[in-house]
Amino acid sequence: MPKLIAFALFILMMISNSFALDMKWFGATCLLFEDEKTRLIVDPFVTRVPLHKVLFNSKVESNKERVKKYFGPSDKKTVIFISHTHYDHVLDLPEVMRLNPKALVYGTKDVIPILTANKIEPKKLKVVKEGSSISFDQFEVNFFEVRHTNLPMNIEFARGVSKISKDSGARDFKMESNLSFFLKHKEKKILFHPTAIPREYPAFGEIDLLIVGLTSKNIDELKEKLIAKIKAKKVYPVHNDNFFIDFEKKLRKMPFYPTLGSFPEGKLPLSIN
Repeated sequence: MPKLIAFALFILMMISNSFALDMKWFGATCLLFEDEKTRLIVDPFVTRVPLHKVLFNSKVESNKERVKKYFGPSDKKTVIFISHTHYDHVLDLPEVMRLNPKALVYGTKDVIPILTANKIEPKKLKVVKEGSSISFDQFEVNFFEVRHTNLPMNIEFARGVSKISKDSGARDFKMESNLSFFLKHKEKKILFHPTAIPREYPAFGEIDLLIVGLTSKNIDELKEKLIAKIKAKKVYPVHNDNFFIDFEKKLRKMPFYPTLGSFPEGKLPLSIN
């Protein structure tokens, strides 16, 4: 009988682990949530664009080998979320979709020019907005609209409708809307808030993980009005890394940007489980 009980516990543990959620951070707000059957890619951006190319709006394009290495063809269902359509959130989306032709992408209507310019059928995009909710496999997701942080001196970066061509530069990837989301996977609860501007959320109760974008030098308001109010077991800062340097070199913090606690060490991608 003890052996039978031990065997039964082993089977239950294996079943539970099969649907456990593995989470990785690839810099900026590029994330991967993955269980045995499904992978959810958020803001696919593993190509890195040097600062001078952004400043001079030089042509930018995906590093196809790197995209294939991390987000290449898979037997798992592939779902993609786009928070907004600045280049550092969407540059690698077309290549991910070419590699995964059955993938679906969820985002605002701002994604449509990115797809059409790359000859990807717009019907692959499921448009979401404030109040939208979806479920697939073990995932349940609610979407919210959030404001995008301005640059220093309150400068708005690349606002409007994208006009994408084969020669587009980083500043041609524009946005009008920005999304956050609340994700449930079995018993795990995660809030992804990609901006340093806080907003009011419904009462989620205690959540397992708050992923928050530190996209501003001043995050006092974010601490007071979001981080302090959301009851999270763990807070994981993103988008305060220096995404102008090579993706696979040592991870470095963006100069002058804040962090919460110590900045992580190592190389990307990093596990955030």
